Amino acid sequence: MNEERSYPDFEDSSNAELALLLSSNMKELQSSLSIKPLICRPHRLWQRIKLCRHSRKISWRYLCIMLCFLVSFFTVYLTLYSSSSSHFIQSFMRKPPSISVFHCKNNAIFLPHDHSLPVGNASASGGKLRDEPKVLLFTETQHSKHGKAIAEILVANRIKYKTEVIGKSLPLLTDLSKGKYGAIIFENFERYLAMDQWNRELLDKYLIEYRVGIVGFFPQNGPYKTYDKGQYDKIRRILFGGGVQFWLHRLLLLDALSYLSYGRISVSLRRYILVDIDDIFVGPKGNRITPDDVQAMLDSQERLKKSVPGFQFNLGFSGKFFQKGSSLENEGDRLLLKYVDKFWWFGHMWGHTQPHKVETVDQLMMLMEKNKEFAVKHGIPTDSGYSVAPHHSGVYPVHEALYEAWKEVWKIRVTSSEEYPHLRPSRLRRGFIHRNIMILPRQTCGLYTHTNYFDKYPGGKVVLDSSINGGELFQTIVFNPISDQSESYAAVCLSVYAGSNAPFEQNQIEWINLVRMCVTSYQIGLHLPANPCLDKRHTEIWSPNKTCNQLPRFLVIGPQKTGTTALYTFLAMHPAITRQQSFTGNV
Repeated sequence: MNEERSYPDFEDSSNAELALLLSSNMKELQSSLSIKPLICRPHRLWQRIKLCRHSRKISWRYLCIMLCFLVSFFTVYLTLYSSSSSHFIQSFMRKPPSISVFHCKNNAIFLPHDHSLPVGNASASGGKLRDEPKVLLFTETQHSKHGKAIAEILVANRIKYKTEVIGKSLPLLTDLSKGKYGAIIFENFERYLAMDQWNRELLDKYLIEYRVGIVGFFPQNGPYKTYDKGQYDKIRRILFGGGVQFWLHRLLLLDALSYLSYGRISVSLRRYILVDIDDIFVGPKGNRITPDDVQAMLDSQERLKKSVPGFQFNLGFSGKFFQKGSSLENEGDRLLLKYVDKFWWFGHMWGHTQPHKVETVDQLMMLMEKNKEFAVKHGIPTDSGYSVAPHHSGVYPVHEALYEAWKEVWKIRVTSSEEYPHLRPSRLRRGFIHRNIMILPRQTCGLYTHTNYFDKYPGGKVVLDSSINGGELFQTIVFNPISDQSESYAAVCLSVYAGSNAPFEQNQIEWINLVRMCVTSYQIGLHLPANPCLDKRHTEIWSPNKTCNQLPRFLVIGPQKTGTTALYTFLAMHPAITRQQSFTGNV
């Protein structure tokens, strides 16, 4: 049946009828024998298209069927894509990010608001946060400058946080059915709007169930702040235009965290302020206090008392340098003692000696006794219980002889240092207690012996004003619950200028309702251990008879019952030999 068939070519018209008859007879024969014409029917679709596309024409019925099939397929596809109930399909298909357009036209005056959790208005599922919830900070990259600036504010205010780079998945938000985070911060709020729907729904569910709010920033926009009360989706949001470089945004960020977390993440509004002016009477001729400086301090102190009840400057003196200046400067020394009862006083060393350079307790006590005799002679109070070592020497790293001499001579209960655990960054300074003496974390206003005029200050008056108005000095006082500010004798004029414009006198500070108090001491119970050998600056103010070597310089080794314990005991009695503290038996 598959053989080729050939038919004769009839050229003669007389034979046409015969050819027609033969053709009809052949068709009848094929139909009677059920012989079908040759067709191309490969079993696979791709073979059919390849082998048969030239052998037969496409039927219009076939085209209609294919068109109906395609229409049905796209209809089902669009239905599944737009459905909000199918998470499986949506996990593979992400919607385009929403366009963020915000218009803030609210000119209302914001009144003080309550940060406490509403009573009897718990969430439906009863979600609770852990006792000390953290802040979850979403950043665009691991080394984002804006993200680091936000983190620095959190660290400066002792707020625990976790940084997470925005990616395909969210971090674990709960721990044993308790929420881990009391507030969420987005470095760029656009990334929250562009989250895929699966992660967005998980995050929003957590925010609603545990009553947590969002703080978002639009870094590219100008400074502004707007508030979403969550009337539509029950999620409260506070949005900032611009970053935290604008000083007011730094304050509002802390208030926003407290408000959105219902006070669970908040900073106390109480501030304790003590301003030390070190090295009174110290300095060469031409760079000492004059009568005009004394009067300027008195006037500034009276102005500050209006904002800080009971405010007084705390003056540190070294009696050896009294009346060692010019005639005008000596007159300033005498005028200062005339108003001795207008200030608080504390004793430095007699000759401004660094304590870590004095080895024995007796020598330190002798120097302190001279300074105390000077104070008694000129009517300077000696019962403050507070003192500061020159250059903070011997406070940390600890010089034991200093602490012992302080207790014997001055009955010291409180001191301060800027060295614990490290000088920089200043926001990480902490206090500790050693031998029942409280060490306050000391801050500085940037005024030192070599910065007694505007032109001597690094950057001039513009940089100093920037530090006062929202800069380093402003943040030091606002962010630190204890501000033990230090200034130098040679910078009294600039100290008065800085103090008169400092945050504890500015009316703007009332926006955050700070309670400002001037105190002589403050109870600090936090003791953070640190290793002075890890900081080069600490080794420079450490006693020379101390070492960072980890191994002993002398060993006593021997078998039992050979007198090694007795030899060790006798050697330990020598004042120049230090015994191992943990020794309890044979070596």
